[in-house]
Amino acid sequence: MIDLASLLHSFFMLFIIFDPLGNVPIFYALTERKGVSGRRSIAKASALTAGGILIFFALLGDYIFKLLRITINDFRVAAGIVLFILSVEMVLGRLEKLIRRVEAEDIAVVPLATPLLAGPGSISTTMYIMSLYGLLHVLLTVGINVALAYIILAESESFFKLLGRNGSKAITRIMGLLTAAIAVSIMREGIQGLTG
Repeated sequence: MIDLASLLHSFFMLFIIFDPLGNVPIFYALTERKGVSGRRSIAKASALTAGGILIFFALLGDYIFKLLRITINDFRVAAGIVLFILSVEMVLGRLEKLIRRVEAEDIAVVPLATPLLAGPGSISTTMYIMSLYGLLHVLLTVGINVALAYIILAESESFFKLLGRNGSKAITRIMGLLTAAIAVSIMREGIQGLTG
């Protein structure tokens, strides 16, 4: 029997880190040229892939890290580097050229599914929920978060229609700076964890 209080605790803990609302501007910037159906398809693929990654690490994360002799802090540094490279493209306005060179499926996996949704924070949180409450809690928590992420990201255009093309470009540049800050923060946490 599932305890509702512990399920709510698990859900909100992951929802805050998963942060689909905070990822809407980045998602829209990456999928602006894909059209409504393309954007929804990418949102679905991103959410499902992120969910799969989280369940995979909930089940096998400890074993994989030990096998490869890496830690969650190593993962944080690597994810921060990937996000930082993306943020530079956003700030310099080269994102559109970059997106044209890659397939929609590639965008859905990297950087949308990981590290933006299923990043180090989400992975470590899911592993923690697994240790605390067990597999059923993980499946329910991840499932609910994946469904909400899909809905929120698929409807991202509604918000950006209000901004217009120039407004969207300005938001993309601003989000590039914020993404760079997030990347540095993730790398800093990883480095502190490795050296502390």
